Amino acid sequence: MTLQNRPTTKMGSLVSTPSAKFANELLGGGMVYQGVHWTQSEVDRLRKLYEYKVERPNKKPAPPVAPKRSDFNSDWDYRSAVSRHEDELRNHAKWQDSIALLQAGADRNMARYAEHDGLRIVAWLSRYAEPGEDPMKALIRLLMDSGIDIDPSDVTWAIGEEPQENRPDHSTKKKGKRK
Repeated sequence: MTLQNRPTTKMGSLVSTPSAKFANELLGGGMVYQGVHWTQSEVDRLRKLYEYKVERPNKKPAPPVAPKRSDFNSDWDYRSAVSRHEDELRNHAKWQDSIALLQAGADRNMARYAEHDGLRIVAWLSRYAEPGEDPMKALIRLLMDSGIDIDPSDVTWAIGEEPQENRPDHSTKKKGKRK
């Protein structure tokens, strides 16, 4: 079995449907996990499904307060405090919000849940799909039969009709120069 008949982006990543491929090409993708490119709306719906929230950025902490000479009895203690303060200032200047790293970890965990659920769904769905068929097409047909409103381009793809621009030209007209 091959993945030749699965919709893919120009870069070769799998996508859920041809309409997701179009959205990724037009708007840019939301996330890539294990070779599957999700649209931003798919990522947003997955976050809602698995109850993940987008992490908010942290505010940069206030700069450290310089020590006052009057607070120290000895010159040695004051110089040590000034040295610590200079270190704190250097660290403050290099401060970066770690939220991007935390968000990446949360997104990866969410994608793992989706991966596990996807494996469960495909195992169940395999009884309704033809051998070698894309399970997504079988799922779309089942959802159509149940009365759920599906994107027309996905319906066209799922029932096997190719969009007009992708169909080979089998016309009997001879191609060549006009006289």
